[in-house]
Amino acid sequence: MSALHHLVVAPAGGEPATRHAWFLHGILGSGGNLRTLAKLALARRPGWAAVLVDLRGHGRSPLPPGPHTIAACAADVAETSRASGLAVDAFVAHSFGGKVALAAFEACAPSHAFILDSSPVARPDARGSEGTVRVVKALREVGQTFGSREELSTKLGAAGVDASLHAWLGMNLERDGERFRMRLDVDAIEEMLADYFATDWTRALEAPRAPRTRFVLGGASTVVDAEARARIDAIAAATGGRLDVRELPGVGHWVHAEAAEDCARAIEELLPT
Repeated sequence: MSALHHLVVAPAGGEPATRHAWFLHGILGSGGNLRTLAKLALARRPGWAAVLVDLRGHGRSPLPPGPHTIAACAADVAETSRASGLAVDAFVAHSFGGKVALAAFEACAPSHAFILDSSPVARPDARGSEGTVRVVKALREVGQTFGSREELSTKLGAAGVDASLHAWLGMNLERDGERFRMRLDVDAIEEMLADYFATDWTRALEAPRAPRTRFVLGGASTVVDAEARARIDAIAAATGGRLDVRELPGVGHWVHAEAAEDCARAIEELLPT
């Protein structure tokens, strides 16, 4: 358990912050990935501040001793809330961060949660997320230090990583003398991903004190497959409307980037004023 680096984005219009929405990114990302979504979603919600979190081993957050599991990441979030004095009034969480949010429901007790294209069920074969697995494998192949950002991009391309991801992955580089070093610990990332695929967190959605939850899914994404969608729909039916699903047609896994305004609208309309 470790306190995490986080950035608080004050409410729009200079309003004092009375409630906080915590934004949790996906694997290999950082809190800054969700800054645009946070601004759009909270622009018309006075008093709501965004807390952009770097999960363990990501961005500027430390990598504490393992095990590196979903539960451990959730404990980090709860510890960060306690240490900062910032309550978790809502979660907005993408992909890997979605399961971290589910695991943190009990400790953080948010009133609302928005799970962005994240499957709550176990997927030990990593089905639907094969691309992510390939990227992590490529990061191991390209090494840890580079003479330039262009060298990283060249090596990623040779390892089969789509060019559209090169700049995003390059955000994890830091200066190390005259070279650049990759901040990410690939061993820890693989351990986190393995637990993400191995564990089922639907019980968090079924708990009597679970928050009002909305899944925002990309209609063209493969992450939440038919089996997972059936589980989500069954829980929604059993909990009397405490959970619902908003699907964005034609949108892929990166719902917050591909359809930022639609994604923000799906969040904004449920957040209390």
